[in-house]
Amino acid sequence: MLALSIVELLLLAAGTGLLLWFYKAPEVPAAVAGLIFVCWYLAFSGTLLLPMDLACASGYDDVKEKSSAPCSEPIREAWLWVYWSTFMLTWVVLPIALEYLRSGEFTHWRRLRYALRVNAISYGVALVLGVVLVVYLLASGLGFKYLVGYLLAFGNTYGLLIIIFLMGNGLVELPRTFWQYSEPETYLRVLRYRATCVDNDLYDARVGLETVVADARAAARDVDRMFRESPSAAASLKNHMRVLIIEIQRFLLTLPEEEYGRLRAGVGLSAGNGVGMSVGRGGVSSGRGVGGDAGSPKGEDDAGTENLLASFAQLDQEQGSLRRASWMPASAVAQPKEQTEATLAELNRQFLHVQTRVQVMHNRWQVLVSHVRWVEEVAKYRMPTTNPNITRGGSPGDDELVGKHPTCCRINTKELVRLWSVYVHKWFFLAAAALTAGLSALVFWSEALAASPLRLSPFGAMLDGASNSRIGGADEDTQGGRASDPASGPSAGVQLLALIPLFYMSLATYRSLFKFKMVDLFHLQPRGSASTALIFNATYLIRLQFPLCYNFLLLLRYEDASYTGFKTYLMNRMDMVPVFGTSFNVYGGIILVLIACLTLFRVHARILDAMGLEHEELAIIGDEEEDDRIEEGRALLRRAHRERRRLRPQLGGEEQKESTSATARLLR
Repeated sequence: MLALSIVELLLLAAGTGLLLWFYKAPEVPAAVAGLIFVCWYLAFSGTLLLPMDLACASGYDDVKEKSSAPCSEPIREAWLWVYWSTFMLTWVVLPIALEYLRSGEFTHWRRLRYALRVNAISYGVALVLGVVLVVYLLASGLGFKYLVGYLLAFGNTYGLLIIIFLMGNGLVELPRTFWQYSEPETYLRVLRYRATCVDNDLYDARVGLETVVADARAAARDVDRMFRESPSAAASLKNHMRVLIIEIQRFLLTLPEEEYGRLRAGVGLSAGNGVGMSVGRGGVSSGRGVGGDAGSPKGEDDAGTENLLASFAQLDQEQGSLRRASWMPASAVAQPKEQTEATLAELNRQFLHVQTRVQVMHNRWQVLVSHVRWVEEVAKYRMPTTNPNITRGGSPGDDELVGKHPTCCRINTKELVRLWSVYVHKWFFLAAAALTAGLSALVFWSEALAASPLRLSPFGAMLDGASNSRIGGADEDTQGGRASDPASGPSAGVQLLALIPLFYMSLATYRSLFKFKMVDLFHLQPRGSASTALIFNATYLIRLQFPLCYNFLLLLRYEDASYTGFKTYLMNRMDMVPVFGTSFNVYGGIILVLIACLTLFRVHARILDAMGLEHEELAIIGDEEEDDRIEEGRALLRRAHRERRRLRPQLGGEEQKESTSATARLLR
């Protein structure tokens, strides 16, 4: 058991690092990435600790031995350490870090003060509710000994409500996704419908960016006027405005010129004068690093800052037509007003928000285009190449991709894809769909019957069988009953049998969390998740692990579960609380099954369709109107593919290596 536990923890560390690399955007700071790694590792550790705990409890036959087993003490310490460390992370560190990154203030101290002020509101509400709870307990004659039980019950209920929605959705969507992968044509309908939704979101993000840029130009005009009237009073505003201007210019340089050329011209980036920045081989420098303080960069004097501000303000006067675009009335032009540090900070917050949104939408579009291309190529028995060192021989439809270096690397790609598509692809994903569907059915059965007086959980029955086989084997070899060494024999089997269903339940729950699109900016996506999205998901990963483990113990209906360190030291006072600590946790499984049924029959998509709202699952259940949307998505994707083919030959030269175009970097 010890060797297996060490291997599991090492694999967990490697898997957490790989998952973080897969999701985080390249511009995420190393400090944020390190914090997310620690949070994710601790959040996933409960999935490994609970099977270890069950294996330790089942390693002895006598009740006293179960409570005082040699392995119980380190597991108890591990549970307490994970619980309190994650408690501090999810309720103190991560909320402050999230608001710090979302703050628009221009100095470290002001950002921290803003984050503390925002979170103080939540802490104040929690304090008031705590006082109300204490008064209720005293008035009821229950005393303070029930306080911990009530807090645990409310926290577990809060987490269980989220788990009911996420797991109920994930246990259906995971098999359905594998089934869709096995049918490329059906899956392409979903992806093409999704393309129209992403394109609309991208358009909205562009409009938001234009609005913020127009507001920044108007603010620069106001600050420039205030600085000319009173240089000493507006000196700090001048520096703050300069930082914001440079950040806007630097961000626009990372966006495709074909789509944002007019907006670049509106901030002085088309004249070749390098307003406020210098572009070289190392990229764009602006005088403010990630999270840095405002101020002039080293070696630049106030005269340069003043010229930058005046030039930007002059652009607002000369190119005011940008603000009066076709989607904005002429009355929308901002009138001169007095700017303050608070108004500039609010403007900076708006820019950070729209910057993240534009980055998320562009990355989502690029990922979707690549994914659709791959599905189409698999369906056509062809494999695309994005490696500039690999060229196709003859026409694009030839069979071989020939590498420039070793001749042994000649790959008959078309034949490999044909073999995969004809003989493996469909059956592989159908087998994965059948396996996950079977596991989901077992989980639904266990959840629905958790309230039954009979022990009907198949997972609990398997653990009973593994535990009883240990007892029987020990009785044959010793006369003392159970073997004295719990680290050998079937304890490892109990650990594995408990790990499989808990891992699957965690996978379904956390996958739904990562793909949850209700809060669009916090939706994780491959190689494009911003720091705020990573922190948000880490917060809920931590908050969900303990309710998920408790729910797993309830559906097991396993006798030895009551002797685990998790139940004894963390959830031992849950039963003191009526309803929320007892029956709700059991009958919550029935609600989970109902949510799964709604997901299975796509009820939510049908409701959205009746309300006139869009959802990608309408591509499967929709009518002719949805067919038109699918054709529109096909046209959008074809245009994106043509654009990629047009740009691909230009990416091999040395000059293109210095390009700051986001499209070029993604294609490269």
